[in-house]
Amino acid sequence: MASNLVEINPKLIIWAIEVSQINYADIVIKFPRIGEWVSQETAPTFKQLQALCKFLHVPFGYMFLDEPPELNIIKSEFRTISSNIIGSPSQALQDVLLDAQYISSWMRDYRIQNGVEALEYVGCLASSRMAYVDYSTIVTKIRDLLQLEADWSKQIANNKLAFNDFRKRIESIGTIVIVKGFVRTNTRRRLSINEFRAFALCDEYAPTIFINSKDSDNGRLFSIIHEFAHILLGTDHLENANRQPETLCNKAAINTLAPLKLVKDSWKNIHEQNIIGRILRISDLFKTSPHAMAIHLLNMDYIRDSHLQEIIRITQLSSEKPDETESGGNYWNTTLFSISPNFINAVAAQVNSGRTQYTEAFRLLNISKMSTFDSLIERVNK
Repeated sequence: MASNLVEINPKLIIWAIEVSQINYADIVIKFPRIGEWVSQETAPTFKQLQALCKFLHVPFGYMFLDEPPELNIIKSEFRTISSNIIGSPSQALQDVLLDAQYISSWMRDYRIQNGVEALEYVGCLASSRMAYVDYSTIVTKIRDLLQLEADWSKQIANNKLAFNDFRKRIESIGTIVIVKGFVRTNTRRRLSINEFRAFALCDEYAPTIFINSKDSDNGRLFSIIHEFAHILLGTDHLENANRQPETLCNKAAINTLAPLKLVKDSWKNIHEQNIIGRILRISDLFKTSPHAMAIHLLNMDYIRDSHLQEIIRITQLSSEKPDETESGGNYWNTTLFSISPNFINAVAAQVNSGRTQYTEAFRLLNISKMSTFDSLIERVNK
């Protein structure tokens, strides 16, 4: 029996208990010897450790680290309104970050097990690889990787369709995209764009972008391009003092949507005398927010700062979407929209191969019963 015991750092068990936010008394009922594992009087078996991780909802691989993982929650620079840096994160934000890391870690293991090679584009523009990177370099790389025409955004009817198109393109090359407005399945634990709009986790096998679905359609589109730029730079977390990558990603995002030459041509062809009206028209044309386009035009010397301030004034009300789901209440549409189909199919493949148990699959997909699992797999492959 002793040969089946797994010696691990007890700090990892303590960390797992803390991040799970499950009442310790409930954990003891399920694992009565957990106190002995922490005190190192004894050690768990491999199966017990697996069961503990599933119960606490933490990645099993974390238990074999030398020290507890640093979640980089405080150090992370999230997309917020006006690109502000958040202070102490809410528990809801911490939970969705941990969930995203869990999904990314699982997908990394899945791809490695199945012989998938590392994704070359992750960190391909990192400072350690490139002597110099400006926003145009990032835009060119985005267009090449995703096969985007310069006037891509103008060819699509609206910003919602543009978001879906960009999302499909980056998912097709291996990036996982999560779009949610609440924590797991608890619709009462809503996420606020006043705290964050999006974040990216860089991993060479499973890069992941989380988009707060409470954001406006314009905001989502800008954020997903911005976060993909971070993945190319290999920067999932940034020191708060380092603003350069954030500014660089903002410029890359706006120029992906609204290239300078096309904006110049369109600006001349908009027959609107009022400057504010012209800004609103051209922002609609390129699927950007009026605020983002006004900054773009100001940098091009097409408008004055007073015009930007007026745009900020008339759009200063929160761009947070009403409390509604993507589909207006349809469970299946909301669920299918929230997570990449590639990820859902990967989980199904692992279950079918016997490498992943249904309990873990349910946790990964935020479902609770077999009938829901079967229906989800059927619907994602229609």
